[in-house]
Amino acid sequence: MPEPEIIFLYGTLMCPFPTQARLGVEHMLEYKGPDAMAGQLHDMGPYPALRPGPGLVQGQVFAILDPQVVDILDSFEVYRPGAPDESEYLRERWSLTQRPAEAWVYVFNRPVDGLPLIPGGDWAAYQTREGAAPTPWDDFFTSREVQ
Repeated sequence: MPEPEIIFLYGTLMCPFPTQARLGVEHMLEYKGPDAMAGQLHDMGPYPALRPGPGLVQGQVFAILDPQVVDILDSFEVYRPGAPDESEYLRERWSLTQRPAEAWVYVFNRPVDGLPLIPGGDWAAYQTREGAAPTPWDDFFTSREVQ
């Protein structure tokens, strides 16, 4: 039996953030562990933006147990496969740094000029740093059109 596809999550879709549960996809994904990808994370306010660049982005790898999860995540990330110019993010395959594999990842599809870099490329650590304001999850889900 072939191995399932994997996806690298680096922002609000990581555990223990509530987004997977709110989308109803936690049973469609299986946590496989931490990993990293080459790139940079930028602070978009309530969520991060991954772009190519020097550095490493820390995240989590999940096996895709149900292929329908890809459509749900594409919608959440405002990725439109037939209309990349209208997409906020693009879903691409990038190499992981801690295992010999490629994973799907959502890459920000807009300019990041003027957006602050997230130190160490670690969104989870950035969100829990001393002095960080708590994320207003209900506002975030409303902005992402999540019921």
